[in-house]
Formats: sequence, C-alpha cells, structure tokens
Amino acid sequence: MRVLVIVFAVLALEGAAWARPVEDGTRVSILAGARYVPTQHFMDEAAATGDPVKSSSPFGPEGMLSFSYAPEPAFEVSLEVGYAYSHYTLQSGPLTMQNIPLVATLRWMPFEGRLCPYLAAGGGYMLGMVDGGTADQKDAHSQEFHAAIGLIYEVTPSVWVFAEDRFQIASSDILPIGQIQTGGNALMLGVSFTLEPAKDIAPH
Repeated sequence: MRVLVIVFAVLALEGAAWARPVEDGTRVSILAGARYVPTQHFMDEAAATGDPVKSSSPFGPEGMLSFSYAPEPAFEVSLEVGYAYSHYTLQSGPLTMQNIPLVATLRWMPFEGRLCPYLAAGGGYMLGMVDGGTADQKDAHSQEFHAAIGLIYEVTPSVWVFAEDRFQIASSDILPIGQIQTGGNALMLGVSFTLEPAKDIAPH
C-alpha cells in the first residue's frame, strides 16, 4: 500500500491533469490478486491448546466482483462480492478457510482526466466456511471493514483498468483454538466495463 500512497500523493500535486471516470451507467469490475493474512496470533493460540500449526502460508488468492454507480462525479458506491482462501496444517490435521466478503464500498475520485487515483472505504459481512480442525465446525462468519487506495486508467470510454491495495479487518473464532484472521491486505488488479457508454470529458 505504501507505493500506491506515494503515487496518489504525486498525482494529487498534478491536479486537473489527471481524472476520474464520469459515467451514465453502472461500472462492473472484476479484480484478482493475492492476499497477505497475518498468522502469528492464530499460531500462538493453537500452540497454547496443544494443537500447534505445523505449516501455513500467509499468502493466498483473492478475487472480487464489483457493481458500481456514481451518484456524483467524484464519488462512487459499489456493492461487492469476493472470494479468498487460506490453508493451515495443524498437528491434528488440515484446516481450510474459505472467505466470501459481502461488502459495500465508497470511492472518492477527486480529479478529472484519463488517469485517476482514488481512496475508498467500506464494510459489510465476511462469510467463512471451515473445513477441518478439531471441532465439528462448518462456518465462522464475522463483520468486515476495509480501506483502500487505487489507481484507475481509461483504455476506452467504456473500458478501464486499475490496481487496488485493500486493507481488510475481519476475524473469526475457530473452536476450540481461538481467533483467526480472515481479512488481511489484498493487492488486486482489475478491469471495468460500463453498461452504458461513459461521458468522455477528459482532455485529449
């Protein structure tokens, strides 16, 4: 996220030379990338119960499908559904977490033009499906909050590409071990399509 923060700051200094997508219709986006999830807290709690984590990876895949609408030129509201996966091997056997975020996001796109940095924040619900572990547990749901910084670029008036770094706060209880992180930091690349042609107000 630090790199995108620096990029955002530089572009902000450039002002009106950069821009946001201004649209008549809904923007549909597909994002995919990698997620980093801190594991040390869960590993410590698992060791304290006598069922230590033998192996785990803090990195895993994350994807997102987003439906966005801009009620104002500088603001965009999105409803999003995603998927993320993480795997642990305990002394007692494998433990798999599949997470499905169902969230709403507000993006702020302050500039006009073909290239636009943005800030975002939102929240919702994180569905968690559990497979394995020492208890007969099938789900571990929780609330989710997130903040993001991104950069979006106009390829055509109706096609956009972008990068987003999203920090997600969410955790669930795995019985009888304790709390496991289900949020983490996701760096994703995406492509957007507008359902109706966009207004091209960018200087060319």
